[in-house]
Amino acid sequence: MARRTIARLAGIIAASLALAACQSGGGTPGGGGGSIFGGRDTSGAFRLPPSGQSFVYSVTRNGRRGEDVVTQVLGADGYRISAARPGVGNFSVVLFCVWCGHPATASYTPNYNDVWPLRAGTDITVLSTDGTGQQLDNTIRVVGIERITVPAGTYDAWRVEEGAGGGGFARTTWWAPQLGYVVRTQVTRGDDAGEVRELARIQ
Repeated sequence: MARRTIARLAGIIAASLALAACQSGGGTPGGGGGSIFGGRDTSGAFRLPPSGQSFVYSVTRNGRRGEDVVTQVLGADGYRISAARPGVGNFSVVLFCVWCGHPATASYTPNYNDVWPLRAGTDITVLSTDGTGQQLDNTIRVVGIERITVPAGTYDAWRVEEGAGGGGFARTTWWAPQLGYVVRTQVTRGDDAGEVRELARIQ
């Protein structure tokens, strides 16, 4: 009886330590990255990490290392994510749709809903309207699942390519279901060499 009790306690402690390692961004068995939701996951369903979770990204601009960027997720209103950043304050993000999350954007067309759940081959254009009534377009194409390695670990992530009318803006985003958030972005603007952000750690 005592041996069984000790064995059960040991199992509970081991499970708790494994969960804590995942939530703190530690590696998972098989060389994977930290997981908020646990286990390998390729679901395309929209989800958010717990309120208050922070993601730290390493930044490279035009081939040069920049300062890390910290994004803290606060919640969401539909698909519009509320976040905060030290030195910036609160802001909103709509994944894969740069104009949709812009502070001046008054609205965006309902067909953004067609992005979720993510499915390989989805290819749509979302029109957003700014405060002056000007319409701006975002093209969103879901490529599929890729295994990607960033400083925080290795993740199965959805690759989504985005373009925005005017200025030659293009962005590729890798969104990891097991975190409910982005692990890598690559941005180019016209002739600009662009910017790469990679998840360094979760805190």
